[in-house]
Amino acid sequence: MMVFDLIFVGSNELDKEKDYIAENIKNTKNAYNINIEEKNLRNSGTVTSEEVAKNENVIDNIPIISKDAVLKTLEDSQTETGYFSYRNANLAKYKIKGKDQVVYVAPREIKNSGRTYTNKTYEYTHGMGEIIISATQSINGGNVQYIQKEVSGSDEQIAISQPRMYFGIGNNEIVATNAKNKQEYDYTDENGTDYTSTYEGKARITTKLFR
Repeated sequence: MMVFDLIFVGSNELDKEKDYIAENIKNTKNAYNINIEEKNLRNSGTVTSEEVAKNENVIDNIPIISKDAVLKTLEDSQTETGYFSYRNANLAKYKIKGKDQVVYVAPREIKNSGRTYTNKTYEYTHGMGEIIISATQSINGGNVQYIQKEVSGSDEQIAISQPRMYFGIGNNEIVATNAKNKQEYDYTDENGTDYTSTYEGKARITTKLFR
């Protein structure tokens, strides 16, 4: 097997595996409902008013905000508490207020750097919800337009049954859930009240023989 990989795969690994990678990416996008098809259009001359009217839905959903701009904004304005971080933002299409809209969805992951072992293992175990930003509209001289950003979910536009995220790009440290006399941090509201919970999922490695 090692010789086969070296001669037949290693010599042009990306070319040999690109079909499998493409299929993996496609199925992941379908699973998260972010399978947005992006096309580059060539300039074909002046666009007429008739063409605009005929393709209004397409024009209204042309992204004018870049992914880099979204992540830079989130890093600058949404990480001041030190609890959460935003490592990725994906284009997605959702029906919001009865209208299809192209948006960026940025998961709110927990930031464990700088915390004590006890804190990051038993208390700060998960991220909480996501921020949703318009991909097609901006405000105040080019600033991003938030559609949903409150960690409490008070401005929810897209129904989320379970906002707690125990798995993510940055969640690569061991956490212990359902520990005795330990509550897991969700968020702190504008009045300084802390909200907590306990893990209810089934994905786990249990330390008990029977549960």
